[in-house]
Amino acid sequence: MLVVAVIGSPHAGGRTRVAVDAVLSGAAQEGAETRVVELADTSVPDAVAALGEADAAVFASPTYRADITAQLKALLDATPRGMKYESGDALRGTVCATVLTGASDHHFLAVEKVRGILGGFFGAQLLSPGLYSASSSRKPILTVTCQSATRPPSRCPRTSVISNQSMLRSVRSARDTALRIAASTPSGEDPTISAMR
Repeated sequence: MLVVAVIGSPHAGGRTRVAVDAVLSGAAQEGAETRVVELADTSVPDAVAALGEADAAVFASPTYRADITAQLKALLDATPRGMKYESGDALRGTVCATVLTGASDHHFLAVEKVRGILGGFFGAQLLSPGLYSASSSRKPILTVTCQSATRPPSRCPRTSVISNQSMLRSVRSARDTALRIAASTPSGEDPTISAMR
């Protein structure tokens, strides 16, 4: 299994890369081959081609103004989704995770936006939860965002802070669930439809 992580940061390395490396570490421990594509030094066509080879994908981005970077948005705009005039649909049914970083908890809503694009527009199978890490926290933690964006993170009962070890266990568990869904999908049927049963 090949897991491709696409990092939308305008600069290679940094906090987003550290968070992605933590997620990929869990996948590698389970035997997956991993590859990192940093859009800071990779062309969009090359990144789209890498996604076409992936069995699973991680989409990562720093957040600015509660949104993903222009680099990641450009990649998503260029990624075909199987329309008659496009060649391919690299993300349909692909297991995807999201990892976003930001300066404070104010930007956590960006996770739900990118998850909506991946699941609703591309038909990807999303691992829950979406991961968000704020640099305002003083510990190396990731914050799991609310599934509902009705309250700020400080008042949301479903927002929790977890350690890197717990996060890796959660990612593995979610991945296993997604793999079971994919394995139970009848041949030729859209996995998005099967997952809703």
